Amino acid sequence: QEDIDKAHYDFNERVAKAEADYASKVAGIREDQAHALADALKKLRDALDDVTVRYAKDLAEIEEDYLKSTEDSVKKHDELRKDFDSQLASFVSNGGRALPMSLITHEVGATAFWAQGFDGSGIDVAVIDSGVAPVEGLTAPGKVINGPDLSFDSQIPQLLHLDMYGHGTHMAGIIAGRDDGAAVKSFTETEQFRGMAPGSRIVNIKVADATGAVDVSQVIAAIDWVVQHRNDNGLNIRVLNLSFGTDSIQSPALDPLAFAVEQAWNHGIVVVAASGNDGIGTPVRNPAKDPFVIAVGAVRSDGRTDTDDQVADFTSCSKEREVDLVAPGRSLVSLRVPESFIDQAHNGAVVDDRFFKGSGTSQSAAVVSGAVALL
Repeated sequence: QEDIDKAHYDFNERVAKAEADYASKVAGIREDQAHALADALKKLRDALDDVTVRYAKDLAEIEEDYLKSTEDSVKKHDELRKDFDSQLASFVSNGGRALPMSLITHEVGATAFWAQGFDGSGIDVAVIDSGVAPVEGLTAPGKVINGPDLSFDSQIPQLLHLDMYGHGTHMAGIIAGRDDGAAVKSFTETEQFRGMAPGSRIVNIKVADATGAVDVSQVIAAIDWVVQHRNDNGLNIRVLNLSFGTDSIQSPALDPLAFAVEQAWNHGIVVVAASGNDGIGTPVRNPAKDPFVIAVGAVRSDGRTDTDDQVADFTSCSKEREVDLVAPGRSLVSLRVPESFIDQAHNGAVVDDRFFKGSGTSQSAAVVSGAVALL
């Protein structure tokens, strides 16, 4: 019995010692964990403090940059407004006889698109007209791409694709003209010429000859070419400008020219057509009368964004077919073709060696085509 009691006592002693050792180890582990946790929390706080300091510094730099940028923008806007006011004063003092594209692009909002980086780059605008002359503003490499020459002039090699009439070049300048080296975002440089979408390209399809003569069949063939070749060899024709019209009395449902423009529209090409210059109350000309195209009338503009502008009295429009949009179309200054047919026929419209002023829904349609290219 004594041996049993002694063994039981020894066993209890060993258990008590083991429990004490275990408790001591657990306490040590917990103490180590507590120290580790404290160290981790300290490092986390230090890291957060460092991030907070760096964030505050970065935020201060961002705020400083923003304020500087805002000040620069305000200064730039003030300079731009001053320059536009100067141009407007000159325009008014000259009896409103010439409206430069620098005012037009500002009035219709093109410059706001340029400031955001949208200048028509990547968009090709097909211009079916009297051709395009290689005058300053349209001579940059790749600016003008020649399609087919379907005019009566095409039989004379020296006149192939060239604008001897003077109309197509004027339209091309309004749409996408750009002087060599003219930075689009620096639109305060108003002495340099820029059209509505100076980054876009012109696809030149000539149908009218040196006297402006053209047959509807030539126009239909030109539209068909645009539809068939709109994406050939890097082309991206998204806009078709038609600054002309016929007095066809046929319904668009039966008219072959109307059918042709509808094919262009159905193939993803925005068709912009002049309504005509026969006066308010007269029918819109074909193909503008087709409901699938954008019919454009002219507005008399003084170069401001005020609401006192009026529809030009020469704009063709009636209750049967109203125009979809109006755009500046009186005395617009664009690129001139010296010695061309209209240059010689309208001496009073010559502004200087480079520029010519023109009025009509043709000019208005060109403004809208450029705007579409920006969009």
